[in-house]
Amino acid sequence: MPDHYLGADIGGTKTAAVLCDDGGQVTARAWVEHDPDRPGTISQRIIDVLEKVAVDLAREDLRACGVAVAGLVSRDHRAVIHAATLGARMLSLAESLEPALRCPCYIVNDASAALVGHMFESQSQASHRHVILLTVGTGLGGAVAVDGRVVEGANGVAAELGHIAVDFDDSRRCLCGATGCVENYASGRGLAEMAAEAGLASETEVASYASRRIVELADVDPIAKGLVERAGMMLGRAMTQLSTVLDPEEFIISGSVGHAAADLMLPAARREMERRWPFPAARSIPDIKVDAIGPHAGAVGAARLARTYYESGTEHG
Repeated sequence: MPDHYLGADIGGTKTAAVLCDDGGQVTARAWVEHDPDRPGTISQRIIDVLEKVAVDLAREDLRACGVAVAGLVSRDHRAVIHAATLGARMLSLAESLEPALRCPCYIVNDASAALVGHMFESQSQASHRHVILLTVGTGLGGAVAVDGRVVEGANGVAAELGHIAVDFDDSRRCLCGATGCVENYASGRGLAEMAAEAGLASETEVASYASRRIVELADVDPIAKGLVERAGMMLGRAMTQLSTVLDPEEFIISGSVGHAAADLMLPAARREMERRWPFPAARSIPDIKVDAIGPHAGAVGAARLARTYYESGTEHG
């Protein structure tokens, strides 16, 4: 059997996993939503889902595993520095996973992983090499590719795009500690909090970031529809700022909330961009699209990054 690589993407409400062959193609996938009454440890959640996709795989055929998390990861890809939606700080996640998986593990940012997955999959990347990805899930993550290379930054924590300020009058604190972040609107948590303020969600639903019901309700309830469109408007403000700095050719929207709410959120984002767009005679608004892989994009990218790190000899991060 050829070499295989595992990829997992753990968020605030789910863990997705894939098994990829040596050519990078997905051969198995799994998706498990977290039971709030039986949370378990972060490492055990990941292992449980990875075992579902690797059930028929001999351990000697598994070369490496990549795990994508929403938050800051160490530059050596061994630890989670800060992941607010997981309630994790300074967590040596690779060290806790490797004894069970019996292979090198690499911890990566979920948005960077999703962008890698998309760029591997998409045929359009021959022309689009300057790309910004926004992963709209429980929180709002981001990743940037410049000339085809994903930007990591001096400390490996570049592109925390969910924390761009879009409303200087909003006093609500983001999980990062600041106010006015776009994540306070365009995310599962943001939608749930706005829905609670509007009387459409309970405290329990806010605690579990139950944005799916708000998105579904938007089809029949004008208040819910307005909240999703407001999230899109704020997303458009952030995208305008990012375009001014980075001049991308394309925006990719990823994440479970991004997929579910795309029909309402993305047109609202584009309308806001059109309203605020600088130098409109000199340049057009970039393409905006939902990623081609779907909700498993982060897991796919994590597996492909694991292969890259493993083959480069970075067996210990």
